[in-house]
Amino acid sequence: AQNKADEVIPRLQELADKDAVNSTLQYFLAEQLVKADRLADAEALYKKTIEATKDSSGYAGLAGVYRRLGKAEDLLQALEKAIGAARGNDDVEENLGALEVELKAISQDEKLMEAMIAAGRRGATADPVMLDFAGSLILAKLAATVKNTEAVVEFYRFALKARRDRASLIFEELGQYLLLNNEYVESAKVFQEAASDPALDKQRPNFLFRLSQAYA
Repeated sequence: AQNKADEVIPRLQELADKDAVNSTLQYFLAEQLVKADRLADAEALYKKTIEATKDSSGYAGLAGVYRRLGKAEDLLQALEKAIGAARGNDDVEENLGALEVELKAISQDEKLMEAMIAAGRRGATADPVMLDFAGSLILAKLAATVKNTEAVVEFYRFALKARRDRASLIFEELGQYLLLNNEYVESAKVFQEAASDPALDKQRPNFLFRLSQAYA
């Protein structure tokens, strides 16, 4: 496999040098560099192409590089940018779905997970605040995969403060996580809070139903 990469990469490099604004080609070359364990070269190419083409799809690949390098803060920032352009709840979920493989790989690395949560907490308490809505949502979902309930609640609550316009999504996911993990009282509190929020009046019947599930 390494010999094949040694043959393919120079040919791709030649093509990429002639077509610097072709982000698809550049990112394909970067993927081959990652497979060949040339992580520094891959990182440089991802960053160069994102800057030159403004094609934010490269952030997912860049995140993979940082995961392999164990660089938690850079990884969190890349993931934030990978989903940060989402305009609505559906966009957020779609962008997160595209990162599903990457997020699963992160969650299986206990040391990296701890470093990611620590990086998120530093960002949340920095002045100015360095953690954004996208980052807090990612961290909440990652924490949920390893059942770190304290971090799940902490980062969903941060996300709620950061973007009240995404409150429906956040209440739904936080309440559902608590319900599935037998935290019935806390789940009921979340759904009651959502049902009582005037801005979520249209979703009130759903949250009242969810509240009844928590009390069941």
